[in-house]
Amino acid sequence: YHIAVDGLKGATGQVVLSWNLEITNERLPVIASLTDGMTIGFGESATLSVSAANTGVTYQWFLNGVALAGAQSSVWNIVNATVEDVGIYYVRVQLGTREILSRPVPVQINRTDGTVVRTARATDKFGELIPVTGVVVEQAGQVSESRKLVKGGTSRSGDRYRAAGTSRGYTGTQVFTTYSSGSEPDEPTIDGTPGGASAWFAWQAPINGTLHINTDGSDFDTLLGVYTGDGSSFESLKLVASDNNSGIDGRDSAVRFPAAAGTTYYIAVDGVGGASGRVVLNYNLGDPPAIVDPPQSQLVQTGSSVVFSASHTGTETLQYQWRFNGVKITGATNWYLVIENAQATKAGSYSVKISNPVDTVTSPSAQLTLLSATINISAQPQNQTVPEGATAQLEVIASGSPALAYQWRFDGLPLTGETNATLQIPDASAEHEGLYSVLLTDANGSRESAMASLTVSRGPVINSSPTSQLVPLHGNATLSVGALGGQPLRYQWQRNGQDLVGATNDTLVIADFQGANEGSYRAVVNNSTGSAISGNAVLAVQGSPRILASGPNPDGSFRLQLVVAPNTTYTLEASENLVDWRQIAQVSSPSWLLIFDDPNASLHPICFYRFR
Repeated sequence: YHIAVDGLKGATGQVVLSWNLEITNERLPVIASLTDGMTIGFGESATLSVSAANTGVTYQWFLNGVALAGAQSSVWNIVNATVEDVGIYYVRVQLGTREILSRPVPVQINRTDGTVVRTARATDKFGELIPVTGVVVEQAGQVSESRKLVKGGTSRSGDRYRAAGTSRGYTGTQVFTTYSSGSEPDEPTIDGTPGGASAWFAWQAPINGTLHINTDGSDFDTLLGVYTGDGSSFESLKLVASDNNSGIDGRDSAVRFPAAAGTTYYIAVDGVGGASGRVVLNYNLGDPPAIVDPPQSQLVQTGSSVVFSASHTGTETLQYQWRFNGVKITGATNWYLVIENAQATKAGSYSVKISNPVDTVTSPSAQLTLLSATINISAQPQNQTVPEGATAQLEVIASGSPALAYQWRFDGLPLTGETNATLQIPDASAEHEGLYSVLLTDANGSRESAMASLTVSRGPVINSSPTSQLVPLHGNATLSVGALGGQPLRYQWQRNGQDLVGATNDTLVIADFQGANEGSYRAVVNNSTGSAISGNAVLAVQGSPRILASGPNPDGSFRLQLVVAPNTTYTLEASENLVDWRQIAQVSSPSWLLIFDDPNASLHPICFYRFR
């Protein structure tokens, strides 16, 4: 006899093991056969049976440690299976005063795309998960493959497992219990919350998609963790997602993440503080619903028919629920909503909630507004162009019965607090540009004004300046400038600060370039709001090193522009009499243009420069 001692839910400590061999003529009952653990479908029937090698024995079946009423025969029948029938069964066999308890017989429920995968099992021991190759099938236009993987052997609870097969499908539920489960050494803590009664499930993604896993319907406070890895040990696992209490009842758990085709995901379910109970593990793979074009607001005549719809994407099967002013509309469960004979009681806000097993999304609200026959607009808002920073003003003149309410809109959306006949926009900027209208409402309905555009004229901004160039003698030189700002933009090129006649484009071309064309060029850009000046670009004829230009700076220093050979060091000298020369600097430049400012030029009434 090999005797094993373990701690309940992983408890450890000092063990005192005692034994006593009783010499007696009484016989212990012997179990000859017992049903294996099984996975069944919702609403199915199943039979658990036991047989003893002795005669004259009695039986009592238990579920999760509680004696089943009326279960005193060798057979226990499960009829019309529900989650209440899921758990760990065992039977007590009694002969006179002697009794023996059977090994556990776990019963789980599976539903996968409307079918039952009988080899799908949850296990309380991570080492019992082994990846196997599943059969790929085509179902409802999709290739699907879902796996619960356990190896033959015995679990911590003593249940004998069959080899697991492949659970096929994109949508599945596995119901099992963590009663009598514990935790293993080095098992990861889920979501930073201590557990102590875990079970494991393995699943492989057949395609890329969003995977939604939850424990909705479980009867205790669950923890949910999802991992990837080679499955050889806990150390091989990498956390993908975990959760505590994001399920529908605040105690269930839920995660959602992008799943990669061919990747095996190891799913752990534990109980907060070691809690255990019945687990309802649900998974759904696909694309979540997404609103492409939301329902649009409409302004219609009283008595008209109105249709709202929302263009969307998402994996089937999609469900719809329309709402009016936030309240569900009974029977409005199509992707479109038809309102016949629109009256004042139907005016308001409409939205649709679209859901599938992966996720749920709600559209923005669309407004239904009825036209009023008693509103007369005598002056519509007018298009405007204002300088940046100025105040823009839009106005409507209208009458109604008995009085008008105003609501200004910007690009179709209401402007908070703008409920007067006049709309003022101080400090106008680019973010205020767009289309404005005003919704007028009286006792008989509403009417919207014409659209008025607001354009904000901005001063020019230089975003690219011309660049300096060495130009071959008699060659062509081309300079360009880039600018942003309110249109139209006007350009004027300058050489050495003087306007060039006819040079009024964003590009300047100088043909047959000669020494007389050398100098500093820039562009002045202006519009109705302001002006901007580009950076300077120096143009020079290709040739030997020389002083190209010179002149004083505002701070009293003297600037020299030199044509040089790139990356060559030159000695710069100065003199007051052209006889006595002194070195003032050694200079070089990575380009052909070298600019040097002499800070001591103001100390000398006359100064000559040369370099070599």
